[in-house]
Amino acid sequence: MKEIPEKLFRELADDLDVAVFITDADGTVHDLNEQASSIVRLPRITASGRNLARILPREVADYLIGSGTDALATGRIQRNAKLSMVLPGRGFRYFDVRVIPYRNSPGGPWLANVLLDIT
Repeated sequence: MKEIPEKLFRELADDLDVAVFITDADGTVHDLNEQASSIVRLPRITASGRNLARILPREVADYLIGSGTDALATGRIQRNAKLSMVLPGRGFRYFDVRVIPYRNSPGGPWLANVLLDIT
């Protein structure tokens, strides 16, 4: 199977209208796209390596980390959540949330925490 070049994958991820945080099981951010970077108001390099609890409101981080635990335990996408946050410069926002497990990935397990602004 042909692999997608990382540069192309990065461009695709950054063009999405959703925020994507790639984390490990403990909630440490290993990568994020431009939408996610704009939510936390940190550059990718600064946000990477930090726990979700340090860059998102506590209740949002707690939900994502807990859902990640459930997703990895069951192997199922966690998808029935609507969360709200007050974002600097954007005000009160509502997000539809998906937490997608990747249990058997190299270096994993990994989680894709996907937030779609539905405000």
